[in-house]
Amino acid sequence: MKIHLVKIPSEGNGDVNAECWCRKIMPPKHLTSSLSKTNCNECFEAYKAVRKTESKINRKMFFKCWIDGCCFPKNPNGWMGMGSLIVDQDGKIEFENSCYKKPDPNNTNNVAEYGALYYVLKYFIDSKLTDEQIIVYGDSKLVIMQMSGEWKIKDSGGKYVKGAKICRDMVRKFSNINFIWIPREQNDECDALSRKALGQIGIYDSKAMQYAKR
Repeated sequence: MKIHLVKIPSEGNGDVNAECWCRKIMPPKHLTSSLSKTNCNECFEAYKAVRKTESKINRKMFFKCWIDGCCFPKNPNGWMGMGSLIVDQDGKIEFENSCYKKPDPNNTNNVAEYGALYYVLKYFIDSKLTDEQIIVYGDSKLVIMQMSGEWKIKDSGGKYVKGAKICRDMVRKFSNINFIWIPREQNDECDALSRKALGQIGIYDSKAMQYAKR
């Protein structure tokens, strides 16, 4: 199974509507033919970051990773689902994980997101691959910005802080790792994985039940 990162945003040709990267339908007046830019500036900046980072890949071996987490049916205190996916330079799945945690006062979406990242980092550390070129994609700006060093991890930040610090310490063991934010609409595979384990144990959620059958 080959995983394709993202679809290139549609280009406007002046007479038809087009779909933004986050799947918003943009009228032609908001589009240009330059780099498929849409009126959704957030998606366009994310797209440029992906292209810039991927253009720097200069090794025969590299890995792309996706992470996602959820807390259902309520956030906080719900059931947590975590999904992690790693593919190699040929698009072959290297590691795939879907797991859950029972309801707990410390469960939140952000805790789940960091849990998903933990499994990715642990895989590379256990496999002694921390010197390889690695790109991690996620739709949680909190996780991506904190792991990139753009945002600080504040002790007053919330229940996720413990997991964030554990992941930050793990990241320090890597020599070439990048974190890129993408819209959740471009993170379908890991969204599915984060819900799959919940669906398999009968936790009702239309998406979880759908993904449990995969």
